[in-house]
Amino acid sequence: MSPSVPWFALAVALWALGFGPGCEDRKLDLRNVEAIAKDRYESQSGVSVTKVTCPEQVPTRKGYDFDCTVAFEGGVTMAMTVEQLGGTNLRWSPTKPVTWLKDVKAAVAKKFAREGRTIGQLICPKQVYLHPGDSVTCWAGDIAGQSISVEYALSADGGESIRLVPGPIPD
Repeated sequence: MSPSVPWFALAVALWALGFGPGCEDRKLDLRNVEAIAKDRYESQSGVSVTKVTCPEQVPTRKGYDFDCTVAFEGGVTMAMTVEQLGGTNLRWSPTKPVTWLKDVKAAVAKKFAREGRTIGQLICPKQVYLHPGDSVTCWAGDIAGQSISVEYALSADGGESIRLVPGPIPD
């Protein structure tokens, strides 16, 4: 057997992994990236993702980052950044830090529980997430029949504040 065969096999393997001449022209399979991002953000947010849109063509290159848009049910969108770490390793994250609305609801429920109350219902706007510095007002009804406005604020450093104000639930 010729000694050049193992070198040829190694060269083909390295090229297939994205090393060697012409590799910067290879394109990333964005359908796979979009499908994984859809599943991940549906799971994290608790809201259906209707579409993930990435650039049409992205070269496969370590360090080449790109942005995509995640569209949630109800029309809310979020920007995400995809980082290419080398090989097939990718890391994606929201462009800005987020706190999911489902986590806001859980924090409100804990606050009610600490005060000895139980939430009968919690109505929040169709907002899926908050960025640091954002706030949201939800309305709650406890099982005693009292209506309460719930003001949740996320500070720039990621701390949260929850303020309960008695008042009617809007129609």
